[in-house]
Amino acid sequence: MGSLLAAAVQAQSLPALLESSVSPISGGMIMAPGGTVSIGESSVIDMTSIPADELAGLGSSSSLAFQSTVPKPEEKLATYDRDRPLSYEACPDDDKDGVCNPQDYCENTPAKAVVLPSGCHLSRDAPLELVGVFFDFNGTFLRPESFEILDRVVAVLRQQFNVVVEIGGHSDSRGDPETNRKVSEARAKAVYEYLVSRGIAPYRLRFKGYGESQPVAANTLADGEDFAAGRARNRRVDLRVVSDLAEARRGSEQTN
Repeated sequence: MGSLLAAAVQAQSLPALLESSVSPISGGMIMAPGGTVSIGESSVIDMTSIPADELAGLGSSSSLAFQSTVPKPEEKLATYDRDRPLSYEACPDDDKDGVCNPQDYCENTPAKAVVLPSGCHLSRDAPLELVGVFFDFNGTFLRPESFEILDRVVAVLRQQFNVVVEIGGHSDSRGDPETNRKVSEARAKAVYEYLVSRGIAPYRLRFKGYGESQPVAANTLADGEDFAAGRARNRRVDLRVVSDLAEARRGSEQTN
């Protein structure tokens, strides 16, 4: 609507519009008595020079006509139907995990499982990508917007208190492979340190940098051109269940 009001008017002058009884703009046309006025792209209606009282559908606070159309609080209260049932449209959420279907990347979440904003939960079936965890450009420091996601990870790990997880850092294919591995490991370690600072026991966590060795998308297109969106997908951190605490304890005892 705002863009239409700032559109060009071709076929009729502004004063003529103000003198007529103009109905709301619809479909790129201004409807006026006796015909229509096309919306073009060349000139712009200057709304600032028109008194508010002159604008169709609007009025100024000093306008008696405007004031008379605003119901007083007691009038609103008198007409409120207290017995009318409240109704609202909830978004579809088939697996009842609190994430709407269009934003849910993981279907059939187990009942009552704590999930990330992506709608995904921690399982042995696949790594849990920490979508929304970001680092400084070419750096290893977590950006503040990552903390909300990582606090949700803390809730996930507290619910699944008997698992040991690996935090994996990944990179795209730009640059030196060994440098990429080191940076990805430093980023995984940053996530590890944050989770420990939030109360997750260190013995439940491991971290490792995989560099560019485990891409989830193409870094380049078939013709060799750079694929920026694919590289962005590959720069990520994920969690994977490596064992439960009982298995980890048995492994430690056998080693010793």
